[in-house]
Amino acid sequence: LGLAAALASATFLGVWSGGPSAAAQPAAASARIVLLGQTQWVIPASPGATSPFVLDVAARTAPAGAQVTAGVYPRLHARDDFEAWVRSGPHGSPMARTGPAPLATLPRAPRTAGGSDLTLEIATHATPGTPGPVVDLGCAPPTGAGTCTGVYPVEVELTDPSGTVLARMSTFLTYQISKSVHPLELALVLKLASPVALAPKPSHHDSVRPLDAKGAAGLVGPVAALHANPEVPVTLDTSPETLLALDASGTAGRATVSDLAAMSADLPGTEVLQSPYVPVNLGALSAAGQGAAISAQMAAGATALRRLHVLTASGPGTWLVTGPAGRDLPGGLARVGAGQVVVPGSDLAPTTFASETATTRYGGTWTSTFDLLPGRSTATAVHAALTDTFLSEQLTRAGADPALAAAQVLADLAMVHFERPNTTAVRGLVAVGPDAALADPAFYRDLLAGLAHDPDVAPVTLSQFFA
Repeated sequence: LGLAAALASATFLGVWSGGPSAAAQPAAASARIVLLGQTQWVIPASPGATSPFVLDVAARTAPAGAQVTAGVYPRLHARDDFEAWVRSGPHGSPMARTGPAPLATLPRAPRTAGGSDLTLEIATHATPGTPGPVVDLGCAPPTGAGTCTGVYPVEVELTDPSGTVLARMSTFLTYQISKSVHPLELALVLKLASPVALAPKPSHHDSVRPLDAKGAAGLVGPVAALHANPEVPVTLDTSPETLLALDASGTAGRATVSDLAAMSADLPGTEVLQSPYVPVNLGALSAAGQGAAISAQMAAGATALRRLHVLTASGPGTWLVTGPAGRDLPGGLARVGAGQVVVPGSDLAPTTFASETATTRYGGTWTSTFDLLPGRSTATAVHAALTDTFLSEQLTRAGADPALAAAQVLADLAMVHFERPNTTAVRGLVAVGPDAALADPAFYRDLLAGLAHDPDVAPVTLSQFFA
């Protein structure tokens, strides 16, 4: 939502008062508070100016007279604290909290159907007489530390008229003075694959079973989200067999494959990895001495993609490991000609680094590439990157509340950026989503729309990431 959103309803008058969070109450089983959209970043128009932070919220099966209360908590200083908020919800005391306001009195959200706008004015130092619900971040001199930049948790509660908490929702406010000159790179990888299904009587030229309506719809939505945000570079790990099945599923499926082919030709926006015909465990096949089977799978995959006019990335091949890497992975990588590999972040031991005084466990977020097999010659070297485990986990469980999940991912990226916001060294993350057919298209629409204007993050393809 734009920063020029409407001012708050008269229900929220005066500067917010601090104080502890309301006592926890058992949430009603059916009532929910849902985020439909929000201001992702608050960037003041001028130093010291107040800026609106807008939440589009909606209640599900709430009783008549339901009320909304919101609280803003102190700035987070470590990504571990951010993860704790996402996993477990509020802890500590808010800097400021609104009084309860009837949901029915909030102005209707102009951008979403069925939503209501809850608007908060964000200030670095509130002056007497400032209208509306003002959140004073308390960081302006002489009493503050002088910087407000960072991520602040925001808790929204849905209560009944008696004040009993029915449901809670935690989102985040990202505040900064200006766009970063050293943004964090993000290589977002989407997988386009469905379970393999052969036709009842396969022929040499038509061995796959077309996707049914549900399976096709699961792929149409995410590809449409990519098509709507061409300015955001994304890497696709496709199953050529799935794309053939999608192409054979009907008009919508053929149109989706055609869109994908067009996007693959419009580099560097969308990058398609070279893939085997169906997903395989490269290390296991290599360990079993099935090098010929690996080559046959890659050749069949390349043939299928050419048939569909889908272009793949040129240059050093990149392999995406989706299971345990295993010690036999290097042999498989050599078989497919991959000089770059992405491995799960949970598959390698924690990193240590040597300082002048001691060897210390690295405590921040891993944001660089590394040599998977150090000591090899340049011709046989394998450059590697880790998937960010927590970020990929957020992508996997983004279905219940898509807009909230997208807001949390964007705030998480800001947290990683703010770990070292002024470094000139290139820092980046790799995030691998689940099979697109299992994801909510609304989540990818919100996430890609946010990344298109992210002041802290520069989306890149995997090839750009390794380069």
